[in-house]
Amino acid sequence: MRRAAYRVLEHELAAEVDRLTRVASRLCVTSPDPALRDRAPWALHTALRELLVRIQVYRPYESGDAASVVTEEAAAQARAAFVVPEEAGAVDVVRAWCSGAT
Repeated sequence: MRRAAYRVLEHELAAEVDRLTRVASRLCVTSPDPALRDRAPWALHTALRELLVRIQVYRPYESGDAASVVTEEAAAQARAAFVVPEEAGAVDVVRAWCSGAT
């Protein structure tokens, strides 16, 4: 099932994922936090893709609780997709934005 999710993200939803990546990159570049300004666009793209394939619901309607949609388990699995552990912090950046913490 996850293979199909990757395929959908890489083909049918590629433009949307690219747009989300640009938005995330812009947020990082303009952030007053130096740690965020150092996030590479490819790492944000990977974080978005890895989190999206792990969402357990077809349509994550706003429930007021983003943590119930983008779970810690999903985030841990998404972090494991990074070869360089330091770059895996991009997952936490994206997850924080999903929850409105940033």
